[in-house]
Amino acid sequence: IQLAPGQRVGYVSQFSIRDEKADVTVFDYISEPFVKKQDEINRICAEMEHAENMDELMEQYQDAWDMFTAMDGDNYEVNIKKQLKLAGLEKAADLNVAELSGGEFKLVQIIREMITRPALLIMDEPDAFLDFSNINALRDLINGHKGTMLVVTHNRYLLNHCFDKVLHLENMELQEFDGSYVEYHYLMLQSKIEQME
Repeated sequence: IQLAPGQRVGYVSQFSIRDEKADVTVFDYISEPFVKKQDEINRICAEMEHAENMDELMEQYQDAWDMFTAMDGDNYEVNIKKQLKLAGLEKAADLNVAELSGGEFKLVQIIREMITRPALLIMDEPDAFLDFSNINALRDLINGHKGTMLVVTHNRYLLNHCFDKVLHLENMELQEFDGSYVEYHYLMLQSKIEQME
């Protein structure tokens, strides 16, 4: 994977770990990367008032501002509300993270990574431990995402409804296929029938 300078890779683990975030509202939890970047920009601006190393601070400011802009930081509150609505979690915005079910928290983790607009988003079995309604919400989030994703999954429902490229790893061999999983599966069946004949 080659990334241009300043580009990021987002990651969603198959495991949901709430740890110290349990006391935070859902909205604040998703907002955290934006708030941190705003705080960094404000800190740099405050340092500029008394600093002698203005060139270095201007470079830091530009890097922080570019990152904030790349995440669509000016619209993050609206974007978070849209994503929560898309996942059917709009009523959860003011709940504490601790009040969410495991599946709801997993969706919130996915929204948090998606909303920061990484150049590449890697998700490791994002459907793990989700019930059917949450799988549908995940499908909607994936289909609504504008960026590039690499998703590891065995869930054929997601494979059939979300992706336009399949990378199938089996017996140390990687097969690459442009198209839906249904088309890929049909091609594999045809190939096996031909081999058997």
